[in-house]
Amino acid sequence: MTDNGFIDSINHKYFEGKLSKSQITRLQDFDPKNTEAKNFMEGAMARIQRMGVSAKDIGELIFWEMASIWPKILPGAWSGIVPPITFPNRHVLLDDYMKKNQWKPLTEGSKVVDLGCGFPPLTALDLARKFSRVQITGADPSFGKYTVTDSKGNYACILEDGHINYLQPVAGSQESWNFIFENLDDTKKRFAIKFNELKKNLPQTEDANTYEEFQMDGWTITRNPLRRYELKNLGFIQKGMGDEEIPSHLDMIRCMNVLVYFDPVFRRDGLEWACRHLKEGGIFFCGLNWSESINSRFSVYRRENNAMQLKEFSFSIENLRPLEGVPYFSFRNDDFEQEQLLQHAVMIRQNKVFMDEFNTGFDKILHEHSVCERDSAGYLGFVNTGLPPVQLLANMSKTFKQLSDNYADGVVAVLRERGKKAWVNEIGFIGIEI
Repeated sequence: MTDNGFIDSINHKYFEGKLSKSQITRLQDFDPKNTEAKNFMEGAMARIQRMGVSAKDIGELIFWEMASIWPKILPGAWSGIVPPITFPNRHVLLDDYMKKNQWKPLTEGSKVVDLGCGFPPLTALDLARKFSRVQITGADPSFGKYTVTDSKGNYACILEDGHINYLQPVAGSQESWNFIFENLDDTKKRFAIKFNELKKNLPQTEDANTYEEFQMDGWTITRNPLRRYELKNLGFIQKGMGDEEIPSHLDMIRCMNVLVYFDPVFRRDGLEWACRHLKEGGIFFCGLNWSESINSRFSVYRRENNAMQLKEFSFSIENLRPLEGVPYFSFRNDDFEQEQLLQHAVMIRQNKVFMDEFNTGFDKILHEHSVCERDSAGYLGFVNTGLPPVQLLANMSKTFKQLSDNYADGVVAVLRERGKKAWVNEIGFIGIEI
């Protein structure tokens, strides 16, 4: 439990003391002794303040994520590694962008690397299934030798020496995250014990060409789990950005939810590395997003004359008044996509006529899809936990699609009034020439 002094300081420093009792309650589980998490939260609060989002317009989900989820997925909680968080359909709209974009759309025979695809490599698998005539390589340095999965579907990535590299809940619900992370040491011990029990039942002679599984009491151990995801057009390599063993002469490299963890020098070197691995005219895009491509922000670079040229920065419209915390998720103030999002969101939010219309319409759409309601004092509450997590996520996706259909053209008009070259891109995001 956090101390009230820290919560009070957050409330008064960033919200003029206007947070509701319910919002403050969502912050109660935060531990201010965790310096990494404290600094991270302070940065996020400063971004909220910079965007000018009022306390009444900040849904309680954001504060719960900051207090209960973020401290568990920061690199410090995982011995400095980038947590390989992954969801099915995480890049569903970005997959469409890869096919439809104006810079170099995917065609039959295209070669793509999904860099930092996480484990399970669901984003690479989604892409391969959607584009059966495109050759895809999923690449991530966090791939492990084993996985152990419990009866609920929560899983641990485990290295060959038995070290638990990562744990992930089966769903993004509050209950599942609490179950895994409420006492992380106990959870690790539970999975480690099961790993040692289950491993004894695998064949002594390993078949490196396939995966091997054993199930007992609702638990499953898998050896060489990547093998189960391989397809005719999908293979894997345990490598990351900067590794020269990753394929070359590529049409596209997608690198989502990776560069946010690193500094501008790493990004610069990464772009130079990408240039060496792309064919002329090939594109590299990078940024951040969450489930179902919610709260996306990304940049698109194209190799032109043996150099990488920035062609487009894009963001999804719900970033203007987020329901959850990804738009504020950043490790530094010099993160490129974060800074571009903030600059342009501030421009748009300064247009009171547009934002009044946008906010009224947003509230109406949230109500129509049973996603989130305001309380009697006008504060946005928590998302509707009465819906199953999958249904809630589907309703949120419908909400943001409708929001884009109704207001993306208005956003573009506001940006053009400010002298920006902006457009609604091929998937309904706001595209900007930087």
